[in-house]
Amino acid sequence: MLAPAMEKALGRPVVVENKAGASGQMGVNEAAQSKPDGTTIGQIILPTIINTYMDESRAATYNRSSFAVLGMQWDEPVGVVVKADSKYKTLKDFVDDAKANPGNILAGHPGKFTTIQLGGLQFVKSAGIDVQMVDFAGSGPGLVGLLGGQVNVFFAGASDAAAMVKSGEIRPLAWSSKYQFGSDVPIYKDLGYDVSVMMRTGYGVPTATPKDVVDALRAAMKTASEDASYKEQMKTAQFQANYASADDFATMWAEQEKTVAPILESQGVKLKK
Repeated sequence: MLAPAMEKALGRPVVVENKAGASGQMGVNEAAQSKPDGTTIGQIILPTIINTYMDESRAATYNRSSFAVLGMQWDEPVGVVVKADSKYKTLKDFVDDAKANPGNILAGHPGKFTTIQLGGLQFVKSAGIDVQMVDFAGSGPGLVGLLGGQVNVFFAGASDAAAMVKSGEIRPLAWSSKYQFGSDVPIYKDLGYDVSVMMRTGYGVPTATPKDVVDALRAAMKTASEDASYKEQMKTAQFQANYASADDFATMWAEQEKTVAPILESQGVKLKK
């Protein structure tokens, strides 16, 4: 959605190429290894990108120092949702039931070591509960599984759940931060749970890109983020447009590394040194 606004800001065409594979690792690697002239911009999704290069078994050839970040485009919380008719009316109901039935509550998520699962794992640890994590091949199948009774709760991203929340099919019990399209939903930390994982999406170019090129791209991204048409498209899709500067996004990235490392280790991941 940002590409048309970036075109206006830069005065040149911006072509979006989706590079699927290995949870985004292939696309990130291509961006990191691209010619450092500003013509290739890589999408950086936190903390997903961190998972790929911290996990030694994935043999990623990039890390945080591989990129000069341009800024953050949008962010969104992650949290836990239930069917509309679930017996869990509050997050406390879920936690109390999980403590009374350790290992028997089924908690779905959209895939191993996705941002959403990491948020779920952080919550489970903070709540001191034991649930069975159930992998799904994405949020779509997982939410369908929730409606079909395959799991008791589902860990979801706010935008993924938005349509079903709006239709009244599911209810969020809590998010990891405020969500502008559901401000009445409780926040984990306000309920006493130490959960900081959330999805943040930004952009970067190879570190060797000349400073004047990086500065021009950063300025263009800031201008594009203020474009009225772009903001309206994001609002319609219920994506939380929330621009952050390159410096702020870089700080978020460093902080997320500290958050993600112990979660991965708790799941038996050998961290890359």
